[in-house]
Amino acid sequence: MAGRPSIQLRIAAIAAAAGAIILISTLVRGGSGRQAPTPAPPALVATVEEAAPPTEEPAPEQEATAQLVPVPTERPTAAPLPTERTTDPAGAPPLDKDNCPPEYPIKGNIGDDGRFYHVRGSRSYAATDPEICFATAADAVAAGFERPSNQ
Repeated sequence: MAGRPSIQLRIAAIAAAAGAIILISTLVRGGSGRQAPTPAPPALVATVEEAAPPTEEPAPEQEATAQLVPVPTERPTAAPLPTERTTDPAGAPPLDKDNCPPEYPIKGNIGDDGRFYHVRGSRSYAATDPEICFATAADAVAAGFERPSNQ
């Protein structure tokens, strides 16, 4: 039966469809997270060890039985994502005539030909006297600077 999907694949598809139905029904009912979540009951796990402790010689008619044991359902919380940038996308002033701060290594230069940014390792980086410094090339482009054609 080469053309049929495996049972695991079919079960996964059914579970995904059920999750989508639950999500849609929550959204249709207006569930926008305004209500406090209902605490979930503790999960139960069957353990044979706790149900039937080992004996010296189990009787042949004795069968292992399982007990349901509550397991905590608390999820570990991750550290919150930073909400603030550590650098200013608008740029920073240069340290001196030739150098930018370490956090803002890209030199911005405003000349008669336009606004250009220069990255470390480029041909004109060392010769450029920055008027503004940027943390990333994307920040420089967002501020209206462009990469020179000779780089």
